[in-house]
Formats: sequence, structure tokens, C-alpha cells
Amino acid sequence: MHGLKGEMNLLCSCRTKMSVCRLCLLLSLLCVCAHVYMQLEGLHLRKQSQHHRTVATATDAAADAGSTCCSALKHHRQVSESLSSSVHQILHESAVQLQDEDECVSSVSAAVSALRLRSRLHAARGSCISRKQSQHHRTVATATDAAADAGSTCCSALKHHRQVSRWKIRLEPWAAETRGFQEEADRFLRYISTPQLSCQRPASVPPVFEAEHHGSWLLCLDRRFSLAQRIVSKHCRVYSLRLGAEDDALERLLAGSGCEVHCFDPSIRRAHLQEDNMWLHRLSVDWRDPNPAVPIQRLHSGSKKLAAILRHFGHRQVDVLKVDLESAEWKILENLILEQVLDSVGLLLLELHLQWAGFEVGGDEPSVVRYWFSLLRELERAHFRLYHSYSDPSKPRLFLHRNLRNTSSSFTLGWVNTRFPL
Repeated sequence: MHGLKGEMNLLCSCRTKMSVCRLCLLLSLLCVCAHVYMQLEGLHLRKQSQHHRTVATATDAAADAGSTCCSALKHHRQVSESLSSSVHQILHESAVQLQDEDECVSSVSAAVSALRLRSRLHAARGSCISRKQSQHHRTVATATDAAADAGSTCCSALKHHRQVSRWKIRLEPWAAETRGFQEEADRFLRYISTPQLSCQRPASVPPVFEAEHHGSWLLCLDRRFSLAQRIVSKHCRVYSLRLGAEDDALERLLAGSGCEVHCFDPSIRRAHLQEDNMWLHRLSVDWRDPNPAVPIQRLHSGSKKLAAILRHFGHRQVDVLKVDLESAEWKILENLILEQVLDSVGLLLLELHLQWAGFEVGGDEPSVVRYWFSLLRELERAHFRLYHSYSDPSKPRLFLHRNLRNTSSSFTLGWVNTRFPL
């Protein structure tokens, strides 16, 4: 009897020990699971925090989200520490106060239920925060993408505006409602004969400066503009567009003063010649691009727009541009205006030929004179001001095939860019 009772006590003791072991194992697994869960949640929150910091650099709202995330991470760490403390306390109390298996199982069940409840509450709260933050991120991302698209569109439009030239000039209103030839001619001749500013050479600048006034050509060496100083410092560049070398004295004088002079003339003997600071190029400056319908062997290979020539030589600025193209000056000037080449020109010396309309200038006589006047007004809108006007008395007295008040058929104009260099 006593043996049976001892065996029963031994069996109960073994069952109690096994229950305690199972309890310890269960609590250990529970701690491991809680630790892994906390680590995963911490890693997820750290990634969210890093994402918040990235978004914060783009918008102030994202910075608030990052701050919220950091607060959530701090709260999570506090909850984790509290849970760990609770688990350790439960283990300690269970090891000391455990009396029987039923009480042990009840305690474990209560602890597990409490942990699960806290875990669910924390997960629900984290899910709510994640949904709010995700919605906020989508809103911020949408706004950021819209702003980026708007900025990209704006920049593309600005770049497109700078690169794509206009396709026609702005025609000025008619001089009179009658649209008559006499009114248009009077307005045009009055405009080209009236300088808009006076250029005065300062006493400190030596007279170049024989080139300052050579025949009908006059340089503007006023201290308000940079040409005089650039000539003195020998950092000036001159382009001369011409047909035939009848008058190249100005170019040679400027080359002798130290300027880099480039002459473009299709009539010279060799493709390229150099004489000290003066380069001669057998090249015709045109206002048209080559026609793709014309076979390549029939194209004039020595014909280019001035913008293409500037790009070819890598020249961004031209201090003096002299144009004497025997009635081709109107279409050349139109091309320079439409392609905004004149923004890089400091001084424009222009010889006008008025005996006929000019190459590829169409329309009746009033329309032709209106077109001439509109071109010169475009110069004024490009910040050029007329400082010199010279009527050549040795030329025929013809204005569109007419003798109009004994007007010369040739005028030499000097225009200064008041915003050069930019």
C-alpha cells in the first residue's frame, strides 16, 4: 500500500516536473517569437523611417511623416521593453509560485492571451499608421510627380523656345490707311536718316583708330559700350559678309589694330587664306538651308547660314558684323533676326541697296517698303539703336526704280547693340 502511494506521489511529481518543463519550453518559444516579431517590426519601421527621411528632402509634409514614424518607432521600443519585462516577470513568478499543473496552465494561458491581445492591438495600430502613411506618400508622390512634370514641361518649353527660331517677322502697321507708296517711303527714309543715339569717343581712347571713321563706315567707340576697350585690349572679333572685295579697307585697319577678322566672300581665289590677323573664307553666307530635293552634286558646298558658320568656328560673340551683300542684305537680315543670331553681335554695319526690292523680296512697292521698315524695327526690338546713317552721293538716285526726291540708292547704317555683351 505504501509502495503504491509512493509510486503515485512519484508519478504526480514527474507530471508536475514535466508540466513545468513544458511551461518553460512554451514560454521560451513565446519569448523567441515575440523577439523575432519585434525585430521584424523594428526593421519594417526603420525602412519606413528611412523612406520618410528621403521623402522629407522633397516636401515638408514628408518631414512630418518622418517625425511621426520616429515617434512610432520610439513607442514600439517602449512597448517591446514592457512586453519583455512582463514575460520575465511571468517566468519568475511562475517558477516561484507554481503549485500545481492547473494553476500553471491557467497562468500561461492568461499570459499568452495578454501577449496576443497586445500584439493584435499593436499590429492594428501599426496597420492603421501604415495605411495613413501610405496614403500620404501616394499624395505626396502624386504632387511631386505633377510638379516634376510641370517643371520638365516648363524647362522643355523654354529650351524649345530658345532653340527653335521664329518663321516670320512681325510686320509693322501701314503708315497710312491708304497703304500708299509715298507714305511708306516717307516713313522709311525718315527712319533710316534719324540716328537714335550719339556715339562719342572718350578722350582716354586713342583714335584707332583710323578705322573709327573710314569712308561711309563708322565704328561706335562710346564708353557706354565695350568695343573700344576690346579693340585696345586686342580681344575683338570682326565678321565681314561681302560679294567682291571692292572695299576691304575697314577690315584691314581693324586687323592691323589687333582684331581677329574673318571675311566671307565666294569670289576669292582659294578656299581659305590668312594674312596676319585676317582670314579669308571662300564661303557664301545664305539665308536658306540646302534644299534636300536637289541632288548633292548640284549643291553649292560653299554656302551656309551665319548661325552654322558661328557654330563651325566655335565663335559665341562677334564684336563687329559688316554686311555688304549687294541687295541680298534684306533676306540675310531677316534670317539673322528670326534665328536670334544678332543677340551675339555688338555692332552691325549694314549697307542698304534701295534701287530694287532685293533677292526673293516679293510684293508690290508699298508692301516692299513696309517689309524693309519692319525689318529695321525688329532690330530696334532686339536692343539695337541706330547711331550712324550715311547716304552715298556717288550712287544712282533710284528708290525702287524711281527718282524719289533725289534719294540715293545706297545707305550705310551703323547699329549698336545696347545689351552687348550679354
